[in-house]
Amino acid sequence: MAQHHTKLDTHIQLDTQSAQLDHWQEALTLAFGPFEVEPTTVEPIQGHLRVKHAGGFQFNDLHYKSQKLVRTRESLKHFDNEYYTFGFPLSGPLQVQQMGKQHRVGLGCVYLMKQTSAYVATPLNQLVDLICMFMLGSHQTADLEPIHLTRAKNHIQQQLSHPGLTAAQIARAVGISVSYLHKLFADQGETLQTYLFTQRIAQGRAMLEDRIHPVNTP
Repeated sequence: MAQHHTKLDTHIQLDTQSAQLDHWQEALTLAFGPFEVEPTTVEPIQGHLRVKHAGGFQFNDLHYKSQKLVRTRESLKHFDNEYYTFGFPLSGPLQVQQMGKQHRVGLGCVYLMKQTSAYVATPLNQLVDLICMFMLGSHQTADLEPIHLTRAKNHIQQQLSHPGLTAAQIARAVGISVSYLHKLFADQGETLQTYLFTQRIAQGRAMLEDRIHPVNTP
């Protein structure tokens, strides 16, 4: 499991239809890996996340309400190693559905959770303060951003000739938001559109060269 090592401190209060939902989901993804956020009430979604690193561990202070966090089977494809968390709720109980079973984690109860398994976590009183400490399956650490960028580029190469290849389709395949996808390329000093254009030019040139100089096979 790769770690995000920059300081992350996010507080958000938003309507369920707000574009800020992408920002909140990005923050959760950077800290924990890909998550789906689903509203559970008509009240606005609220959340606060703070991440710190010390002694090779990642500590997460997470507060959220009016939502459930869903780790889908599709999102598990984005993890390289298994990893676990120690966690304990500070101000409210948490219900976790995992591997066909339901678990109620009471206030102040310490629990060990496998993060690289599909699950749904829902605060039972619509508010939970949760502190987690990561236990990594590997001692190697790296930013999530290079991993997401590599996956995006790999997907682009596989689907380069497909007319339906768009920023939204790429982001959906990689498990990130469109705005975060654009940021990944901007941080590399180019735009997604420029990268797609140059890759398609390179592909077209390669196809022309193959026609001019066909490879003879026995």
